[in-house]
Amino acid sequence: MKVALVAEGVITNITEYHLGTGFKKHGLSTTHPYPQGQHIRGSVGYELLHVNAGLSKSFLDENAALIYFKDAIPLHADGGLLLPFVAEKFQNFKCSTCGQVLKHPTRKGTIIQTRVDRKTGKTSAFRLEAVTRGYSYRFKAVLNMRRGEDYAEEFVAVMELIEENGLKLGRRSGKGKGHFRIDRLNYRMIRLEDIRRRARELERELERKDRLTLHFISDFIGELTGETILTGVKNAGRHFHPDYESYEDPFVGVKKECLPPRTVLSLHRKVTPNGGKNRIMKDMAIPAGAKVQVEFAEKPPEIFYECLAIAELRGIGAKTSFGKGEFVVV
Repeated sequence: MKVALVAEGVITNITEYHLGTGFKKHGLSTTHPYPQGQHIRGSVGYELLHVNAGLSKSFLDENAALIYFKDAIPLHADGGLLLPFVAEKFQNFKCSTCGQVLKHPTRKGTIIQTRVDRKTGKTSAFRLEAVTRGYSYRFKAVLNMRRGEDYAEEFVAVMELIEENGLKLGRRSGKGKGHFRIDRLNYRMIRLEDIRRRARELERELERKDRLTLHFISDFIGELTGETILTGVKNAGRHFHPDYESYEDPFVGVKKECLPPRTVLSLHRKVTPNGGKNRIMKDMAIPAGAKVQVEFAEKPPEIFYECLAIAELRGIGAKTSFGKGEFVVV
């Protein structure tokens, strides 16, 4: 039975880009160091809405999400992922292949742009922080096959459209900034037997260590508690598992290593039959890199491990379709 269809590839910024954080430093509008899932979701969502695709309905507030867009984590020179982690109260990045540690995953600079006042005709200059061109990142999008199998062909079609035309992300993308190309796009079907194979690995890991460690490689929206983790795992099963059965949550305790919560901003466009209106959404997020040790007072049921394996695909917490709450069990 099908659980998820995963599209994966490599995106490269062929021009500088500014993905605004909503905050300024020394009067300079700051940028995210790499594209967040929300940026890719917004770009793809506009394409779907433009062609009136059936999948576009899943982007509306009242409907459940079908596609989960992951953060475009930078790639190291050897092809490994530069995964965020916490060291001495700072966020650093460690290559998943060679283990090299970097303070910053990408290099930033300052670009100067001009704008014209349409009423007066006067021009003015302004500065933006921007990531320099030439970096490569992972591209990953997950389609929920339990609820969205009818849209699988549309999903592949929009991915091929991105492969052909590239992505435009961030500010000034209509003026040459924020252009990305995508390479090595491929598809992987996750079936229930794959989930159960991963579930057995997780069960053996718990038996060996008496605990499971969750490494969050994207921001987590909400409070990192045992209750939110268990709820997130159960929700992943409810949304994706073709044979989901309710179960009682095990008793757990958590120990976490993370940075203090911070405010994250996202641009939200409410789409209606009469058009849409942009608004800024504020959330409190635990920054990417957090690690949480989950200790169990009793052995969880088998279905729990399967839901946990699915949660590694979906994420836990709020705004998982925006790439938030992505983790791996280490």
